[in-house]
Amino acid sequence: MKTGNKAVLLSAFGYPGAGQMYLKRYAVGGALLVTATVALLMAMVPLLDTTQALVARIESGELALGPELFTELHASVTEVTEPATMPGVVLLGSWLFGIVHAWLAGRKVAP
Repeated sequence: MKTGNKAVLLSAFGYPGAGQMYLKRYAVGGALLVTATVALLMAMVPLLDTTQALVARIESGELALGPELFTELHASVTEVTEPATMPGVVLLGSWLFGIVHAWLAGRKVAP
């Protein structure tokens, strides 16, 4: 398999920036790795905090299994996902940029 194809697969199915690292484009790869990781953390940390709070409420008996749980779950998820839109867009953008950049940079590298 060609080096460029491996880089594209690493960026597409691995992690943004992995293909650039494979192609020894360390500056671009590092920037993509950091950007994607920060965006992922910004999107996931509030979601995990909300999940832990809901689990604690269920365990304490404050929130019983039933229709109330689903209403509360929907409200909590909506509250958390709205601020996570921008980090999600940044993560998607870095992922797509990484794929395209790995493909273009891989075309210039000899197999």
